Amino acid sequence: MCETGENAEDLFRMLCGSAAAGNPAGDPPGERICEELPALLCDLLGGVLPESGARRFLRHGAQCPSCRDVFETEFALRRIMRRSCAAPAPERLRAVIYETLTEEIRTEL
Repeated sequence: MCETGENAEDLFRMLCGSAAAGNPAGDPPGERICEELPALLCDLLGGVLPESGARRFLRHGAQCPSCRDVFETEFALRRIMRRSCAAPAPERLRAVIYETLTEEIRTEL
């Protein structure tokens, strides 16, 4: 599985450097990565895609300006979320969430 979080971002940055250095790894003919990327972005960065597929998308994003913007935006959003979610939730909120989830599980069984 693909490495997630900052590791995916590090790999993306490395691939961007390779593309800038004149080492592009072009997409095979018939690939529609630009069209597929938005639907698969969360799976890609969440580690759900196999590593070979994840690298294909990251490599493409390092070379394609519009896809690079998609990655840059998502990485920035994830950094902001990590910083803003660093503090633990208040105990009362955690209790309400736990109770709600427990009730939903009971109703599904």
